[in-house]
Amino acid sequence: MSQPDDADPEAAPTPAAYDDLLERYGRATYLGDANAVLSWDQEVMMPEGGTPARSKQRGAVSAVAHDVLVDDETAELLEELERADLPAPKAAAVREIRREHERNARVPTD
Repeated sequence: MSQPDDADPEAAPTPAAYDDLLERYGRATYLGDANAVLSWDQEVMMPEGGTPARSKQRGAVSAVAHDVLVDDETAELLEELERADLPAPKAAAVREIRREHERNARVPTD
C-alpha cells in the first residue's frame, strides 16, 4: 500500500511558503466568516438604528480580508509556489488560492 506524498520519507519537504500561504488564506477566510456573523446579526438581532455602524464594521472587515488576499506578500508566495514541486493536493490548493487572488485583485479595496 502506498503512502500519501506527505508521509513519504523520500518526498521533497513542503516549502515554508506553502504554510505561510495557508496561514494568510486562513486569516482572510476567518475574516470572511466574521463578516458573515456580522451580517446574520444585522438581519436577526441588531437593534434599530445600528445599520450605519454595522455597515462600517462590515466594510472594514471586508477591506482587511481583501487586502490580505491580494497584497504583494500573498502574490510573492503564490509565485514561489508555482515553481515548487508540490504533491497534487497541495498544488491544487495553491491553484484555487491563486484563482481567488486573481479574481479579487481585479476589484479595488474601496
